[in-house]
Amino acid sequence: MVRYQLFTRLLVVLAVLLIDPAVSAQEAKVSTKQPTATQRPQQVQPKAPAVPAISTELKTKVDKEEIQRQKELLLSELSNLDANVVSLSSPLAKAVVKAEIADAVWGMDKRWAEQLLKEAFELALPDKETRQKLKELKKGSNPIEPTGEMLAQEQVRRKILAVAKRDAAFFEELVKLGKEQMGEAEEVKSHSSSAYEALQAGDKKQAIESINKLFDTDPTQVSVGSAIREMAIRDRAEADRLVIGYIQALRNFPVSSDNVHRVVSSLRSSVFPAPPFDKQGRKIPVAGEEAQRAYYGFLIECLLGVEQREPGTAMKFRQLIVSCVNSERYCGNNRFKG
Repeated sequence: MVRYQLFTRLLVVLAVLLIDPAVSAQEAKVSTKQPTATQRPQQVQPKAPAVPAISTELKTKVDKEEIQRQKELLLSELSNLDANVVSLSSPLAKAVVKAEIADAVWGMDKRWAEQLLKEAFELALPDKETRQKLKELKKGSNPIEPTGEMLAQEQVRRKILAVAKRDAAFFEELVKLGKEQMGEAEEVKSHSSSAYEALQAGDKKQAIESINKLFDTDPTQVSVGSAIREMAIRDRAEADRLVIGYIQALRNFPVSSDNVHRVVSSLRSSVFPAPPFDKQGRKIPVAGEEAQRAYYGFLIECLLGVEQREPGTAMKFRQLIVSCVNSERYCGNNRFKG
């Protein structure tokens, strides 16, 4: 009987728990692990095995080692190429190969590159007899008419100097070597080449420096006027300033009947470019009034000086005098009208 009563009470307690909403809500809160109808149990993804990360320092080290390996391989191949140069019969061909190797290795082995360029420069020199003739030329003298071989040698030397220009001190060393071997005429060509290369590269400052060195070396050579003409294509105002400096250099230099025509022709080309277009079709502007005034003044001064030193010679250049006197913008007192 007692067992029956106990069982009955348990049933009543169970009924109360099922009916009482507060108790049901509390029970629901406790049972949070049970999924609702709209929820699905989340799938636990297995973790991938951890991969050790490569440090930046290690990657940089690997890259540097690979670069160094490639560099050593390239240097080895170029060294073998240089060793095979002796098989070439032409000294000029040897010079070309050495110059190209030097160009390639400059950034990897500068000392070797300089050695190659010096060897190439010596290989590109004219024969001993021609060098002696060039050395005997004095400032203001007419240049020797170059042969085809001399022109080819000069072209290779220009290539060598273009590479050497990366180091100003070494460039000047090669210029000095050229002057020692071929006289001041070679120095003029070196500075002229430097000016042209600088203008092609857009380095106006270097071009001006090279042109000023031409003034100091031998301003009577036609390469001076040509260099200023090239500058005029890019900057006429700067070219006019160079014209004024050119004239001043010529005033400090002996002009004679032997070089007066070359001097005036070179100066005229820098003031009145003819033809007025270069090979690429670019227009070459005429000089401004100040440069023109200086040109005409020097022209009269120069021709009168030659006539005083060598009476009767000025009449050989009548056309130059006529071009000055008949200029519609020039007056006898060296001043422009208006």
